[in-house]
Amino acid sequence: MVSGLSSPLPDNVWDRLGLRAAGAYGGYLAAYSAGTLPAGVLIVRPVLDVQGNLLLSPHQPFDADALAALQGRSLAEPLARSVTLVSPLTVDMLRRDLTDWARQDSFFVVLEEHRPFLQQLATHAESLPEHPLLQQHLSVMASQMPGLYKRALFTALMAVLLGDEMRLSPADRRALFWAALYHDIGMLYVEPEILHKVEPLTLDEWFHI
Repeated sequence: MVSGLSSPLPDNVWDRLGLRAAGAYGGYLAAYSAGTLPAGVLIVRPVLDVQGNLLLSPHQPFDADALAALQGRSLAEPLARSVTLVSPLTVDMLRRDLTDWARQDSFFVVLEEHRPFLQQLATHAESLPEHPLLQQHLSVMASQMPGLYKRALFTALMAVLLGDEMRLSPADRRALFWAALYHDIGMLYVEPEILHKVEPLTLDEWFHI
């Protein structure tokens, strides 16, 4: 199984990735929550700092006020593990988005006529609930960074074709599909001012990425 962000990592790796702080992803979560009624993001586990101090309690929305309470604090674990989305991306929604993309692109349309692959997409998409962190991140990405979400869909489509070309086993094809969707999740953690900067990046900015 592709484990992605759910993989246990040494503490220093979380620090280097910048996942100790709410950061950019916290901002996207708060914006996602504000765009849905009722609040689309709920805290389900205590949010603690690295000293064990309680910053946010469960059973409250993750909104701008909650985000403000985390500013400048190093979290005991990544924020994504402490929140849940009220209405995340569903299997049907992911299947529809993948299929719509494939049917709107002439390359995929021609390919489907000669080497049908859309049924594979439907089968792979059924496993979405097995990847709850990916489901959360894709939901936020689709809402807050639709261009990046479309790129993730394209990468997943190409992964299906690559799996066919390499004659991979069904299990390896599924793994390749999910790895493709995981690929750009890290962009949700890059600060927007760095992500959209047009000037050359500094050494510190490259390290952040």
